[in-house]
Amino acid sequence: MQTDQIDKRKKVLQTTLFMIHETGIQATSMAKISKRSGVAVGTIYHYFQSKEALITELYRSIKMELLDRIFDGFEASEDIREGFERVIRRMIDFAKNQPEAYAFVEGYAASPEIDPDVKAEVYNAYQNHIEYMYAELKQKSPEIISIHLLNVYLDGALSFLIRACIAGSIKWDDPEVDTYIEMVWRGMTGLEPTTSNN
Repeated sequence: MQTDQIDKRKKVLQTTLFMIHETGIQATSMAKISKRSGVAVGTIYHYFQSKEALITELYRSIKMELLDRIFDGFEASEDIREGFERVIRRMIDFAKNQPEAYAFVEGYAASPEIDPDVKAEVYNAYQNHIEYMYAELKQKSPEIISIHLLNVYLDGALSFLIRACIAGSIKWDDPEVDTYIEMVWRGMTGLEPTTSNN
């Protein structure tokens, strides 16, 4: 794909994201996306066969980029606790700095608009990243819960923290965030607090 085509495709995805954030999926039509992005409807359909395909690709691209970003260098971490905190803080930074993208992937993760095969692809990618952490934690704490329950625990705990920050009941840089991260670590592993340089 040529550079101008990549740019147009990316512009369509970005425009769709912002429009969904403003008015929701139902009100975001291909015609409106075309008008706002400046990309012809025919060109949009060349990249995406349908609105559902466009929404699905938007979800897949955001999730995959996010996973690559937050887990970058994780397996090279000398300390699993420091690596864990870095992943959590990167996720918090993503929610803080890209609220439209965060709201989209959180709000539409269970939506029938997203192709089930893509949901499975994203979940498997996440599993591949987290398996390293799970193996390391299992060595430190043999009684640790299964990897599937670990996923549920982490997802739920982090989502509630971010919601509190978005709502303003906790500030993004509040020392309570540090405390919360430690609580999640201890609840997940049963391990005592450790000193972190992050």
